[in-house]
Amino acid sequence: MIQKIFLFFITLSLCINQSFAYELSEKDNKALNEAKEIIWNLKEKKETSWFEIRVKKIDTLASKYKTDTRYWMIFHELKKEFESVIWEKKQQELWDNSSWIWNSQINITWELEFFNQYGADITTKLEVPEKCKTNYDFVDEIAKKNDFPTALIIATWGKETNCNMYNPANGWWIFQITSQYYEPGNIWLIELEKSIEAFIQFSRNKWNYFNTNKYHNYKQRFWEEEMYLSYSSYTLRNLRLHSVLYNGVSANTTLEGNTFANNNLNPQVTGPSDGIVTRFLKVLYWKNTK
Repeated sequence: MIQKIFLFFITLSLCINQSFAYELSEKDNKALNEAKEIIWNLKEKKETSWFEIRVKKIDTLASKYKTDTRYWMIFHELKKEFESVIWEKKQQELWDNSSWIWNSQINITWELEFFNQYGADITTKLEVPEKCKTNYDFVDEIAKKNDFPTALIIATWGKETNCNMYNPANGWWIFQITSQYYEPGNIWLIELEKSIEAFIQFSRNKWNYFNTNKYHNYKQRFWEEEMYLSYSSYTLRNLRLHSVLYNGVSANTTLEGNTFANNNLNPQVTGPSDGIVTRFLKVLYWKNTK
């Protein structure tokens, strides 16, 4: 396309008496404006580097016509147009990158503050098992799409089946939910995605039961406010409440003392396997310090 523009101007110059005046003809300006429009129409279709290469080509062509004022002006105008597009694209790229970094820093700061507030007394090492880190980005995309906390998926998967990529022999799949049967054996990413989405739906059913069912006394026991978690919004109370609802509530269950939720979160509740909240906090720490 751009080569055609240059060829057009060269052909045009052969058809018109050469002029060494500094003012382009009406025909030249019309053709130049059409060329500029073509260049700007390519702005969203081409990478910045593509425009930069064209600027270098213009410089090469212009160097051959140093003594021809008309040619020089045409090439100069084209170069300015390309450079304007390059400047705008780089400004947009800079803004996009800055916005991403700024937003990431907000999330990172908030997540680290959450960890610092509730994870300072964790009694075990802050390491996250390698298997739980391997597919983090894949899990994160699913979590984001479903507006569900990534760290909660990783924490539960790790707690139940060590983030293994296979369904255990009991048929209760990687999240060990007894109401559904999954064929034992290796799973791939497509099965992992389906399992995660089923886990999210199962979790939300538990939350909905807590929020709407009038025939239990959970709200009196676990505070009146409704239960909800999202990709970027959660509280310690709701993480603990999710854990006890997920694992089952007994007559003696408390949010602070439940081992499934709180093991090794502090010296008062300890056990051989970290609780969901403890693992959740470790994932936040790993994500923001890796």
